[in-house]
This record gives sequence, C-alpha cells and structure tokens, in this order.
Amino acid sequence: MSLAKLLYGGLASHLPRRAYTMSGQPVDARYGYSVWLRHLVTLHKHGIRGPFRTVVELGPGNSIATGVSALMSGAERYIGLDVLQHLAMQTNTAVLEQVQQLFTDHAVIPDSNVYPRLRPHLDDYSFPEKVLADQRGMTTPRPTRMQDIRDAVNHLPRADSTMDTLRYITPWQSTSLASESVDLVFTQAVLQEIPHDRQPNGLSGTIQTIAHWLKPGGCMSHQIDLGIYGLEPWNLHWKWSGLTWQLVRGRRDNFVNREPLSTYEGLLNSFGLTLIAAERVESDGITRNKLAPRYRHLPEQDLRTRSVTLIAVKQ
Repeated sequence: MSLAKLLYGGLASHLPRRAYTMSGQPVDARYGYSVWLRHLVTLHKHGIRGPFRTVVELGPGNSIATGVSALMSGAERYIGLDVLQHLAMQTNTAVLEQVQQLFTDHAVIPDSNVYPRLRPHLDDYSFPEKVLADQRGMTTPRPTRMQDIRDAVNHLPRADSTMDTLRYITPWQSTSLASESVDLVFTQAVLQEIPHDRQPNGLSGTIQTIAHWLKPGGCMSHQIDLGIYGLEPWNLHWKWSGLTWQLVRGRRDNFVNREPLSTYEGLLNSFGLTLIAAERVESDGITRNKLAPRYRHLPEQDLRTRSVTLIAVKQ
C-alpha cells in the first residue's frame, strides 16, 4: 500500500457508489472462537468474571462464530449489531457445528501462529476451563442448550421477542437496545473506523450509547488498532496535513479515524466509565518532530501505542 493508492481510494469514494455486496472473504469459525475467548480470558485476568448474561458485539462481520462462542461460554443471549448486513447466512449452520466441535474438543485458542495480527495477546492459549467454569459456560456443550442455540440460529436474521437467544440487528441505532439491559459490549477492530467528528453517530456518540446500554457494573472490552492500514511506520497518518488526510479518507465508510489512545480514554471517562485495563502493543513510529502540529504534543504513551485492548466498567 502507498500514499498514492490511499489518495486514489479517497478520491474514488466521492464517485457514485455501487450497491453494497457481501464480502467474498471465507467464513472462519476458528477466528470467531479465538476472538471471543481472547476477550473473555483477558476480562477474567483483570478480575471481571461475569457471568455475562447479555452480550452485545458491534461489528460482528460475516460470521456468527463469536456469538455462538459467547452463548457456549455462559451468555443467555447474544446480540450482534452492524451498520450493514454482512452475515453470510448460508454458512450459519456450518459455523455453529464447527464452533460446537471446538468446544467439545477443548480446542486450544488459535494463537499468533494462526492469526499473526489478532489481538489481544494471551499468556496462555490452552482451552480456558477455569474461565468457563467461572462463567458457568460449557466446557462440554449440553444437548438442551445446543438445541436452544440451533433454534436461534435457524431464526436469523429475525429479531423475534420469543426467540432472543441470538439476534442480529442492522442497521442499529441507540434505541435498538434498552437502557441498562446489557452486561458486556465488545468490539474487535471496529471503534477505530468510527469518525470522531461525526454526530450523533460518531465515536463519542457510540461510546455514550454503549454506556447507556450497560447495566451498572456492566463492562466493555474493545480491541483497537491505532495504525494506518497497510503502511509503515504505523503512525504515518499522524504526519499528514489536515488536507492530505481529508483527501485520503474521502467518504469511505470503513477507514481509520486517526485518533490516538488518549481520545478513547478521555471518552470513557467523560461518560462515567472507569478504565480497568489498557493492554497496549508498543511500536516505534514517526518521531515527534515530524508529526503534524495536532499530534506533536501527544503524551509519549500515545506516540508508542500501536494497538490497545481497553476494558472499562460502568459505575
């Protein structure tokens, strides 16, 4: 990837848009299994042990694997929220069976050898029996529970009030869920693509809405990539002028928002959320003297944080 290609993509985003088509990426049940268990194990490590009866994911992508994994880990209901309908519906039954088999086999959590760019990192990738026991989850799936999950999968994408074990809502709004009705909200490489300057559906409004949905004592877990896609150094986009950035971003629906770690931490604090952990991945990048004026005075922690997993609790 080069700056020229990024500029071309930004300019092309101003042209009339084609109708959205589903991603051609293959559905990978192991990826969703790994994503969910990484969040669950990381929460447990920081003393947040549930059980999480109602779990919400923003931006689940094309697979129900994270949702099914959450339901097998003790959640009573999972709700996936997206802006566009990404689910590859014809694969749902196969994904369910594959995730069930992973739990039945007590499969290790796929690590960096399988998914080199997936975060958060874990100290131990073995099947998390102790974590699941604390969650009242299924170290071995029970037939009755599996039938409940299977029935819910077969009802997707409907959101029947009588079939709310597994729901998928698109496009979601702040009113899609009731106030103080959710135990856990998690995202995987989603928040960095929400513009901070867009209202009311920008980054600030999204975090405020999540806080509104959470029960008192409810928590959130967000894996956030702070770099620029496909370019090195990772924070090269902090060097560009405001005009260059406008040209690069264009009207893209899915692109980084160029916000540093401190922006996210500040928003959590402003909406009454207490930061429990910030697991940072550090990397050298553009030196301070080469940054655009907006970024030149960032704290040193921001300048070195390439990605982060943020865990916060609503008081």
